[in-house]
Amino acid sequence: MKLLRGITPLFFVLTGLSLLSHGEKTSVSLGGAKLDIKHQGFRFSFVNAKGKIIAPAHAEAGLRLDGQPIATTKADPDRPGHFTVTTAQGLKASVSVSVKTSEGLVSMTIAPKKEGACKIDL
Repeated sequence: MKLLRGITPLFFVLTGLSLLSHGEKTSVSLGGAKLDIKHQGFRFSFVNAKGKIIAPAHAEAGLRLDGQPIATTKADPDRPGHFTVTTAQGLKASVSVSVKTSEGLVSMTIAPKKEGACKIDL
């Protein structure tokens, strides 16, 4: 897997996609590699085809809204790749993870459910 540098969205060269959500984790297959999203803290990591972590998850939170770490993540069972995340203080956001294999990228769209600006940290 070849990493292309960018700020947001995250760009990766991909060969295929499948998405599996189970319990406390969702996995997105990227050909032989995968993106693992741990629901606690929306912590995500990238794993190569041999199972080696090539980009580890943040120790506490992979996503913060206005400096607040995500406390809960709920995967939408009717819309694969869509999540509702919530901080301990109750700030919510919709998150969608999509893969465009023809363009070779993974993107995360984060839409906070609040008025005004919201700082988003990945």
